[in-house]
Amino acid sequence: MVPVIDMLRESGLLSPASIAVKSISELTDHLYGSGTYRRKAEYLHGLAFYFTRRGWTGSNDSLAHIGTEKLRSELLLLRGIGPETADCILLYVLERPVFVIDAYTRRILERHGIDSTHRPYETLQAQFHDALGEDVRVFNEYHALLVRCGKEYCRPKPRCDGCPLEFMLGGNREPAH
Repeated sequence: MVPVIDMLRESGLLSPASIAVKSISELTDHLYGSGTYRRKAEYLHGLAFYFTRRGWTGSNDSLAHIGTEKLRSELLLLRGIGPETADCILLYVLERPVFVIDAYTRRILERHGIDSTHRPYETLQAQFHDALGEDVRVFNEYHALLVRCGKEYCRPKPRCDGCPLEFMLGGNREPAH
């Protein structure tokens, strides 16, 4: 099966302008196979419309005049966009210094005893911002490493042997749950 992103690319649907002019039913056809594709088509259409209305040309310079916090608060107002999705857009698409807290990050932090109390998203995010500074490249790389570690080792059923974070468990071979 062809990945959905490849189907969108082949159809010329990777820019907000190209997506915004399509109907939701047309987008649904292109997202088929991605799971909850009807809902995703709605959300993607709304996001594309937001970006075209904001004047995004595909260049991050076209949104440079809008502060990161303002962009984030506007993204959070869009249907289907929560903190993690908004922060992924800010970090990976718009190259803003915003750290993404996702399920992999939470699982790793919990299992290594760093966040056993399920602190709010913003609290964890602030902790990463304080520890790592405000650097897009560092946030991008650090988050990518956490995702990779989460996919390869810190799965729902952990595979701790060989994990690059194994040293954090000390003498305890089993992660904290």
